[in-house]
Amino acid sequence: MPSPGAGAAGSRCRCRASALARRTAEAAVPSNNVFPIASPGATCNDDFGVPRPGGRTHEGVDCFQEPSRGKPLVAVESGTMRTYSTVKPSDRCAGSGNAVQLVGDSGTWYYYGHLDRIIVGSGRVTIGLYGWSLDPDTRTQSIPIDVLIVKSNGTRQTIRLTANKLRTDIGAAYPGAGNYHGFELVLSGLPRGSTMVQAFGIDSSNRPGDYTSLGTRWVTVP
Repeated sequence: MPSPGAGAAGSRCRCRASALARRTAEAAVPSNNVFPIASPGATCNDDFGVPRPGGRTHEGVDCFQEPSRGKPLVAVESGTMRTYSTVKPSDRCAGSGNAVQLVGDSGTWYYYGHLDRIIVGSGRVTIGLYGWSLDPDTRTQSIPIDVLIVKSNGTRQTIRLTANKLRTDIGAAYPGAGNYHGFELVLSGLPRGSTMVQAFGIDSSNRPGDYTSLGTRWVTVP
């Protein structure tokens, strides 16, 4: 499960991106990556390598345009934040501004720059669960979602959500079902060790035992 990442897509600055972005782009692309912006309909400009003033080329990918601007960012794959830096608002274009470097479990390095703010820090682990579910028998209705969390210290917790977040992609894939079948959950303060997170779509009848597993993920805090 990808852990939420750097911050929010920020304002455009005329700053030089780190060469780390170029090296990452030239590496093999890991599988099972997720889109870095946690917002339906968000997009990025594929402008890597575009000519820039001074004879240089762009060494990153911009995600400044609407509806991406100001939306939360997540890690494209599970990993560990190695370094992060912040700048004063008056010095926003110093280097890459607010920035995060993430090392994915695949060994790939990722660089997030020009962020509005950073919500992760040293020793802090936050994970995000994003998905969708619908009941074909009552496809226009938003159904309950149960999330089971089993922490490394043995504690168990079940959180009840409702799959009622806007997901226009699901509405397009299932005509007549409507657009409100998404769900999301953010967890912080996990103990060291492995935590299991499992999500279930609950039948609209809400009868005991009438559910479908949506998947299980393990999150390890070193």
